[in-house]
Amino acid sequence: GISVSPPAPLDPPKIIVNWNKNVDLCSPLTVNAMASYNHGDQPAWAWFLKGVSCLGSIQPNSGSTSAVEDIMKASSVGGLIDSESGSYLLEFSKDELQPGCIYTMALNLTGRWGLTSTADVVVSKQSVPAPKVSMQNAREMTITRSRVLTLQSQVENSECETLGAEEQVLKFLWSGQTEAANAFSGAIEQNPIDDLTLLAPKIVSASLMVPKYVLEPDVTYTFTIKVGYAETWDDPGATTSEEVVVFVGRSPIKVNVAGGSRKAMKTNLLAVDSRTSLDPDFPDDLVEANEAWSFSYECSTPEGQACFPTSTNASLVDVRPCELSMETFEDLGTAYDVPSFSTEELQSDSYYCSHPDKRGVLILNMQNEKALNPGSGGELGNYTFVVIGHAHGREASVSFTIQVMAGDVAV
Repeated sequence: GISVSPPAPLDPPKIIVNWNKNVDLCSPLTVNAMASYNHGDQPAWAWFLKGVSCLGSIQPNSGSTSAVEDIMKASSVGGLIDSESGSYLLEFSKDELQPGCIYTMALNLTGRWGLTSTADVVVSKQSVPAPKVSMQNAREMTITRSRVLTLQSQVENSECETLGAEEQVLKFLWSGQTEAANAFSGAIEQNPIDDLTLLAPKIVSASLMVPKYVLEPDVTYTFTIKVGYAETWDDPGATTSEEVVVFVGRSPIKVNVAGGSRKAMKTNLLAVDSRTSLDPDFPDDLVEANEAWSFSYECSTPEGQACFPTSTNASLVDVRPCELSMETFEDLGTAYDVPSFSTEELQSDSYYCSHPDKRGVLILNMQNEKALNPGSGGELGNYTFVVIGHAHGREASVSFTIQVMAGDVAV
């Protein structure tokens, strides 16, 4: 036969289960784990009941509980449906779950290479007729702050024939909570969103729309929609709910350098200005005043060597803040303060320094004869620079070429 080698690294199966957490009094229930993966196309499904609890004075019915366990055994490895691998599907008729009770089920999924994952499935069977709600979005999703978030629910009336559900008025209410690491202790904190209208303009409809630039990055939001009939809205047993977990990640940053590749005169100072770099999640934040941003630099000669005698490779080391004089120079139409460069050959600030008040500005001492010299003998004095931007764990870079020309007239 054909042997299948395990992947490297070998990850446990990933369980993805779809089901209605709140089941109408007159509705059946389907629990579907077909979307699960990382099982090597040789899954073994094992379902079991962890517990049953009921609301108020209702007591779990032993006969109903046994019937539920029988259905789960039939869908498990060794069961009636497929004794070899079991089934990813559980199906209950409208009468097989006890009204007013909460069932905590679990699925064990074992893959081809023996690793097992477990996931809980919690189902509440309503004791009175209630609408059914499901989400058209995935239950878990990741977006960035620069995108609009739209969550859309789908609602079906109760299947109870005596209700006259078509004449009932549906009500909706969204709520939310956040989960994020404490900035000081690192502890994970969960907090309710006291006023969701500060994030979303409308929270009493079937959909929720959160404009871009509202959600905070590195935060997990859980949005819950509650649905019921206006007539029985205040009865907890007559409403259903569904939730979506949304992780807000960070967009890739973009590093820009004013002027890009260009020519420069050996006798002029030159500014490598990256202040127009962009974080798409916070497009209005100025890089030069944002402490979250930092920059590092590289420079190599046409021969692939370090540009400056202070470095053994392309990286610019010991980039110090400039000591500024009262004079200014102009580069690409922008005025910059003239630094007081060191005269020591092996001091980095003999060749370059960073503006102390304008983050993202590196000033090159083109007038130092020990580096960045014009080409000679027919060769171009081309130097390749790389600017690497860093912000909140992200990194991006841009490269450009400076062709150094002899003379004292700007090109």
